[in-house]
Amino acid sequence: MITYADLRKVKSKEKESKSLQKLSADFFVSVKQFLDEKEKFLEKVADKKDNLFSRQTREKVKREIANIKAMIRDIVSKREQKILTKAMLDSRVESKDYKNMLEPERELYDKVYEVLLGFRQKVMNGDKRVVFLDDVPKFVWQDSEFGPFKKGERALLPLKVAKILINSKKAKEE
Repeated sequence: MITYADLRKVKSKEKESKSLQKLSADFFVSVKQFLDEKEKFLEKVADKKDNLFSRQTREKVKREIANIKAMIRDIVSKREQKILTKAMLDSRVESKDYKNMLEPERELYDKVYEVLLGFRQKVMNGDKRVVFLDDVPKFVWQDSEFGPFKKGERALLPLKVAKILINSKKAKEE
């Protein structure tokens, strides 16, 4: 079971370090359970008669819950930032590294990595905008499907595909 002190340690380590810190696989589940327990305790205290002690306890627990939620937001935000930066850097060298990532974080990393890799490849390889001079049926080129295209339709295509269509008089540069 996680404690308030554990959360503060995790937050501090994430803030101080440039790399993701190792967390238990069930970290976020434990945090959720911890928060749920605090909220149940608050409900229990709220049900008691309104005396000074229960009022003070209620206020203290409310502050703790607010602080726990703020720490969780800070931890998640810092880890997201590190994951996004890591995905960007790793996509430049086309090498994935999941070190210290939890499962949901791996999903985020993979999606961002793939988007950045695809973007970089499009920019590096270049795309060309064309206008079709004839109807062109659907076709496959390097595992990608294109079309069908109608005469006069405009499209942004990979440079090599655009050149083939232009050279065969099926399209012209826009």
